Amino acid sequence: MNSFLNKAIPCTVIGVVSYLGYEIGDFIHLRTGHSEQVESRITQNKSRYIQEQKAIGMGQDNYFKFNFDVPLLQPNIPEDAVALYPGSGNTIYVRSLLLESKAEDRNPYPNTTFEQTIDATAHHEMIHYYMAQTCGCGGITLNGAEGSPERLSQKLIAEGVAEYLSLKLTHIKNPLTENDIPVADLSNLSSQLEQISSKLYPLGAVVVQPLLDQFGPDSMCHLYDHPPTTLELLDLRVYQDRMTTEIKSKPAKLSHPIDSPQ
Repeated sequence: MNSFLNKAIPCTVIGVVSYLGYEIGDFIHLRTGHSEQVESRITQNKSRYIQEQKAIGMGQDNYFKFNFDVPLLQPNIPEDAVALYPGSGNTIYVRSLLLESKAEDRNPYPNTTFEQTIDATAHHEMIHYYMAQTCGCGGITLNGAEGSPERLSQKLIAEGVAEYLSLKLTHIKNPLTENDIPVADLSNLSSQLEQISSKLYPLGAVVVQPLLDQFGPDSMCHLYDHPPTTLELLDLRVYQDRMTTEIKSKPAKLSHPIDSPQ
């Protein structure tokens, strides 16, 4: 589904929804049409989003832009992407009508409002943009074949960081908790990887949450630079322990706990 990720690029974020069940005409319309409600909310609240991110210690700038004119076959943007920052440049792409459909479904997080879903999507992509400007996406080049442990490990942290902070900023409750981190199973790599892949975004958020809460957003670059090894994918708590030890040994600037947004 995300075949473009097979190319080595600085970093990427992709929000996807399945188009199974749509007629082809609906499929094209959702991906090329516009939602005035979505576009106006994102445009009018851009400054607020920036201030909210600054309030938790992110030095977000104002040089990026949202582009709502995304052709169905835009290069390097999957046809099922709701929104995407492609890893370089200053443009965040948003398929507003498709995002409106996602927001109305309240998927994948229950008990969220339409506005929360829109805001969380904008924040998620802005965080990827911020990381690209701040630490070059931590050197992540999405190496390895699609579905490989290396690729999965990188995506787990990249998406986990953006997902956790965007949920926190919009007060959306993650249905997963620490208890949902898969129990270490050193005997069945494929099963463990499948569990991780099936809930990549919310699980990634759970994995990075204690680290970002303790060390603040300055620790993002270290997390990006040091995703879990294949063995650590089998026991993600070992990865959390390693990151805690490593980040504690870093300069004091990495030790700014994240305050809850007002």
